[in-house]
Amino acid sequence: MKIRVGSAFGVVCIIALLCIGLPVISFKSFALIERQELENDLKQSLNILNAEIQQLSTTAGDYSGWDETYRFVQDENEQYITTSLGESIYTKLRLNVFMVFNNDGRMVFGRGHDYHRKIREPIPGNLLRHLSPGSYLLRHNATDHSLAGLITIPEGTILIVSLPILTGEYQGPIKGTLVMGRFLDGPELKRIGSLVQHNLSFISSVAPAGYDYAKMRSRLKSKDSVQIDIEDSNSITGYALVPDIFGKDAGILMVNKSRKLISQAKLATWLFIIICGSSLSLFVIYFLLARKRLHTVRHIEKLSSERLQAIIDLAVDGIFILDGKGSILSVNSRACEITGLGKAEMEHMQLDSLFKENDEYHSFHLSLPTGEDTVALESSLTRKDGSTVFVEMRIKQMPDASLQCFMRDISERKALEQGLIEQRDIISSMAAELSIAEERERCRIAGELHDQVAPTLLLGKMKLNSMIAANGPCECEPTTVEVEALIDRAVQDIRSLTFQMRPPILANAGLEAALKWLGEEFEGNYGLETAISSDASPIPLTYETRSTIFQIVRELLLNIAKHSGTKQAGIYISRQDDMIVVTVSDQGKGFDIAKSTLLKPKSGGFGIFNSQKKIEFLGGRLAIVSAPGAGTSVTISAPIDLKPNEEK
Repeated sequence: MKIRVGSAFGVVCIIALLCIGLPVISFKSFALIERQELENDLKQSLNILNAEIQQLSTTAGDYSGWDETYRFVQDENEQYITTSLGESIYTKLRLNVFMVFNNDGRMVFGRGHDYHRKIREPIPGNLLRHLSPGSYLLRHNATDHSLAGLITIPEGTILIVSLPILTGEYQGPIKGTLVMGRFLDGPELKRIGSLVQHNLSFISSVAPAGYDYAKMRSRLKSKDSVQIDIEDSNSITGYALVPDIFGKDAGILMVNKSRKLISQAKLATWLFIIICGSSLSLFVIYFLLARKRLHTVRHIEKLSSERLQAIIDLAVDGIFILDGKGSILSVNSRACEITGLGKAEMEHMQLDSLFKENDEYHSFHLSLPTGEDTVALESSLTRKDGSTVFVEMRIKQMPDASLQCFMRDISERKALEQGLIEQRDIISSMAAELSIAEERERCRIAGELHDQVAPTLLLGKMKLNSMIAANGPCECEPTTVEVEALIDRAVQDIRSLTFQMRPPILANAGLEAALKWLGEEFEGNYGLETAISSDASPIPLTYETRSTIFQIVRELLLNIAKHSGTKQAGIYISRQDDMIVVTVSDQGKGFDIAKSTLLKPKSGGFGIFNSQKKIEFLGGRLAIVSAPGAGTSVTISAPIDLKPNEEK
């Protein structure tokens, strides 16, 4: 109770200190921000003033580097003045002065203009004194030399630009000087001020009565310094020195703005005090209500904690609470049963230390989840008593950056999976053996059809022809002709069936000849060019081996034609000890073997998986090497026939 009262009293004191101290601190901070903003505005205004001078220099460059001006300063033709320097030019370019001087310093053309009232005015005499022959503004020693800046005279401050007169390609020799000027008067300052959205004013160094320029200049210690004056609670003014084209003082630029930030700060302070007072009242009310509810909440929290602990202890999965680095903080009883370790033994252990280095799970410390990801893992685990169990784990990061791991014993499931794999291998071997038996039976039937049935039918046809020849024409002649046609059809069917059951080229000419024929077939049907080469003389093989390799190669060439993206393939036949090795390769797009279904069982058809099982049953093997973008190479190896003289 004392702690609660002390806490409430502390909160009240803090709010009181904030109400008193915050206004003082905030006013000082806002005043500093106000000064910094005004300094930035003043610097921005100076930058815009310089940009205006550069823009005027660009405009003057268009006239000084012009062939018409170049000719005019030499021949002083009136047509140039009429066509190129009309009345609208001065208003459009906002010019008060436009002058052209030759190399002797004589003014070939000069014009004063009030572009606000659109009337001519004389050129100020005090300005002409700065443009006498040999003066600084009329000396240009190089084609790229230029002068731009401010000149202060009693008539006012002028933005002035002096450029050498060149050809249209800005080449010499220099024939004179072009001078443009614009008064920095009230309307021009208003226009520039609108660009920065502030009130600008300019005090010339030749200031009229009423401005104490010397006093203001003394407060600006250097050319780059800025002076800020707070005139009253509603406005603030900043001063900055502006140099002229000769490097002397042209005058002082002033920016005046209202103190909206301070006004808003005062309003915000009063609002803060009101909010703090209201918050204090609400806090007192809340404190009184919270004290009443606190006991109820604690009671509910205790019941929830006990229920949660009961759920964890009765869970069928092992539960590990980890820190962000994978160190075990606490476990439930089921986790102890799975690992064979006690809670005290596992406390502060790294979870990956439960697994041996040769286990798949050795890289666990690199697989901790981040964010809302869940890491799912399976691995073997050696228990304390030396027995091995298989476990499945799911690890997830909690909002407090800790980790929760749920571990389930899947040893029984793994045993069932292993049994299924073994059963599948047995069934695959039986299927391969059955396929070999079927192949042998087809060969036997094909042989009997070819060697016994077909000759018998041909002999019957010969006897029938002999009988017809001996007896001459008779009434049964149409019937005998039909019988003869039926015998021919039967013989043809037997030959076709024999070819399908046991291709003659594979049975008689050998594997290499059969593969060459197969390559020609694919080139004609699919446009796949197949290069076949061999490093050995004909290799003796059983018919089952030849047939199996032939079927695998046909399946591979079909895959190349349909999926590889290339029209070229290679088949290389070699002998290694007592094995024949056939390599089928292409330089196509390849594939990821781990993600491919090529080596998985198929429900029907020959298929690479079925071929692999069949070749393995014959004592050989099939290996595939491929990667995306690197082509594919399939190597088929099988034992050769060590008894070549026996009947195949």
